[in-house]
Amino acid sequence: MSLSGSSGAPAFLVLVLVLLIVVPAAAILATLTRRRYSRHRPSLQEGATAPGSSPLSIEAVIDYDRRAGIGQVSLTLRDRSVKKAGNVYRGTFPAAESDGRPEVTWTDHASPASASWWHRVAGDVPGTIQVADELFRAAQPWERILNESLTHPEADLIEWTRYVRRGVDPFPANSSTAVALDAADEWRRYLTEVYQSAPPEPAKADRSAIRVRHVIGRAVTTSAGPQIDVGGSAGLSDRSRSSAGRQEPALLDTEYLTRGKPALVVLQAEPAENPVLQAEPSESLARSVPGVVDDQPEKLALAADLMEAGTPAVLILPVVPGDRLEAIAGAIHRHVNSRRAEDARVLRHELRETLGGVGNDVLGDVVLFANVKRYSP
Repeated sequence: MSLSGSSGAPAFLVLVLVLLIVVPAAAILATLTRRRYSRHRPSLQEGATAPGSSPLSIEAVIDYDRRAGIGQVSLTLRDRSVKKAGNVYRGTFPAAESDGRPEVTWTDHASPASASWWHRVAGDVPGTIQVADELFRAAQPWERILNESLTHPEADLIEWTRYVRRGVDPFPANSSTAVALDAADEWRRYLTEVYQSAPPEPAKADRSAIRVRHVIGRAVTTSAGPQIDVGGSAGLSDRSRSSAGRQEPALLDTEYLTRGKPALVVLQAEPAENPVLQAEPSESLARSVPGVVDDQPEKLALAADLMEAGTPAVLILPVVPGDRLEAIAGAIHRHVNSRRAEDARVLRHELRETLGGVGNDVLGDVVLFANVKRYSP
C-alpha cells in the first residue's frame, strides 16, 4: 500500500505540471491563431483594405482657411516598416471657384516627392482623402491634383479613397448579388453574356435591393442638377446610336440611380471605340481622344449628390478603350458573388489591375467615394 501510494503522488504531480504547461500553451496558440486569422480576414468596420495592401500609406486632409480665404492641404506619408512618426507636408491652393484645377504649393518648397519611402514602392499604395465640408461640393479631381503635386512617376500607384463625413446614414447593408445595368442598348446587349443573363429592366430591378448599379454614359449639368445620359449620345463617333425601344429615360437623376438602395453605384464613361493607349502623362484618355468630352467634373458633382442621398460608395471610371468593357463588367460580376462583396475598395483594386495596361494616367482618374459610417479609413 505504501509503495503504490508513494508512486501515485509523483504521477499526480506530473499530471498537474503537464496541465499547467499545456493548457496555457494551448490558449496562447489559439489566441495567436485567431489574431492571424483576423489579419487575413479584416472586417469592414475595422477598416479592411483591398488586396495588395502595402506597409506604405498616404493620408491627405483638404481644408479651408476661412480667415485667409485659401485652401490647405496636410499630407502625411507613413511607412510601417520604419518605427517613427510619418512625415507631414503642408501646402496651400487657391480655394476660389475657377474653371481650372487648383495647383498645390508646398510650404517652403518642400515637396513630398523627395520623401525617401518612394523607392520602396512595389505596388499600389493605399491613400485616404478627407475633404472639408466647405469644399465638398466643389467638383475638383483631388486625386489627380494630389498626384500631379507629388511630381513623382509612381504617384498614380496610390489607391485614393475619398472618405465622406457628412452625417449621412448609408443605405442598410443587404445580401443581394444583383447588378442593375443602365446603358445604351448596344452596351446592354454586349454585356448580357458577361452578367450571364439579360440585365433586368429598371422598373423591375427597383422593386428589390441590388448590390451594384452599373451606369455607362455621359454626365451632364441640368437645371435639376447633375444627371447622366445613358442614351449613347456621348459623341464617340459619327455612327448614330438609336435608343429606340428603351424602357428607361435617357437622363438619369439621383432619385433614379438610388432606387433599389445599391451598395455601390459605378459611374462609367462610355468606352472609346478606337483604343488609344498613348496619352500625355498629364492627360486622361478622355482628354486625348478627339471628339470625347471630359465629363469628370459633372460625374464628381453627381457622385456628391449620390453620397448625400445615402449611397454607401460611388466609383467613377474614366474613358477606357472599348475592348476593356467586358473585363470591367466581368470584375463587377465576380465581385458581387465574392466573400468581400460588401467592400467597394476590393472591386476598385481589381479594376485598377484590369486597367493597368491602359496607362497610369488613366488610373489617376479612378475615383472612389466612401461613407465613413460604412467604411473606416
